Amino acid sequence: MKEKNYISELITQYLLRRYGRETEEKVQRWLIDETHAAEKNRLLEIYWNTIPEGASRQTYASLAEVKARLGMEYAAPVATSRRLWLRIAAVLLPFALLTGSYFLLKNQPVKTDSVVNISVPYGERREIRLPDASTVFLNAGSSIQYPVSFSKEERLVRLSGEACFSVSKDVARPFIVETEHLSVEVLGTEFNVKAYPDENRTTATLNSGKIRVETKTAQSYILTPNRQLSYDTQSKHITIASVNAEDYSLWKEGRLIFDNMPLSEILSAVERKFDVSVRWDNAIDSANRYTVKFVRNENLDEVMKILEVTCGFASHVEGKVVRLTKN
Repeated sequence: MKEKNYISELITQYLLRRYGRETEEKVQRWLIDETHAAEKNRLLEIYWNTIPEGASRQTYASLAEVKARLGMEYAAPVATSRRLWLRIAAVLLPFALLTGSYFLLKNQPVKTDSVVNISVPYGERREIRLPDASTVFLNAGSSIQYPVSFSKEERLVRLSGEACFSVSKDVARPFIVETEHLSVEVLGTEFNVKAYPDENRTTATLNSGKIRVETKTAQSYILTPNRQLSYDTQSKHITIASVNAEDYSLWKEGRLIFDNMPLSEILSAVERKFDVSVRWDNAIDSANRYTVKFVRNENLDEVMKILEVTCGFASHVEGKVVRLTKN
């Protein structure tokens, strides 16, 4: 039953477009996989039957856009097929508008009988409780995977994105966070890990206790409180610096703290927090570094106005898109 509930939740959130762009692509691949096809088809049929017949002009316009991208002729549906087309639009538009092609709903997910997968869409944050009573606060655009029950030897979780961990002490079972480039091992502590796949830096920042950070090449480093290890995923270079560790977990409260950070990473954080897409022209150097703090839960307009002054560009918000031009 837990597995079916997970499949239902994943499909429902996807069709409601509650995931970030990268997560949506992963869900698409999951949907067209053959695993658990029967259960996914059943749940999609349930959703299909709940779609109302009513349609706006925008519904038909969106469907026409999708069919045009696919090179298909389109005419407004006649009465006998009207409900069918509206259902197809409601179910397939989340796929086609993102990828430009229809995906056959063969369907499939991940193994959920023994593994839990949680993803947080852009614009949201989520706190979860692990089987050992440790807590994890996931930032926007992040996902975590962990077993339903930890083994007797270790407590292993896999992270993509950013999370702040508060780990229950268990000397007999080390707590390990695996990312694409680093693994962090602890016994009981508080720390923050940032490992977004679209950024060139993976960081581990220690609030309290002690952690061991290891690279894929078996380089190992011990961190003490208020120390941060930063791994450049391109150059493979590692730096360890003293920081105010609390600043790097303030995102849990909706705050944004950037300390000598490339503009590209700042804008990525803005995208995740406000669920928008930021685009800029070539005249803007996204590698330039800036230090700026947003500690009053500023809204998108307020954040962009401050960045305009700090970084020397003009911004224009158009719905879910923020366009930047050089001053």
